[in-house]
Amino acid sequence: MRVRPTGKPHVKPRLGLAYLSACSSACDLSTDTAHRSLHLANCLQLAGFENVIGTLWDSYGDTCSEIASKFYDFLFSKNVSPAGGTPGSVLGYATCVGG
Repeated sequence: MRVRPTGKPHVKPRLGLAYLSACSSACDLSTDTAHRSLHLANCLQLAGFENVIGTLWDSYGDTCSEIASKFYDFLFSKNVSPAGGTPGSVLGYATCVGG
């Protein structure tokens, strides 16, 4: 993946959350050492997302779907607010506690 400069000043939009449930979306598999820190999750952060959730490992589709469903249920629930309701704490709650 390559990021090309545009030469124009860039104002980042205020974007809240990107949830990537695909395998290895936060892992760089490139062999080019000049681009070692670029991966899909990182590029979304550079584009302006304040919070990006991605995976560093292989995962099963059914498991990803179940965790994503629980994540969004807890994120938008008025009854459950784990650790202040930050995306990271909600993901931890959805992963460990389940439901």
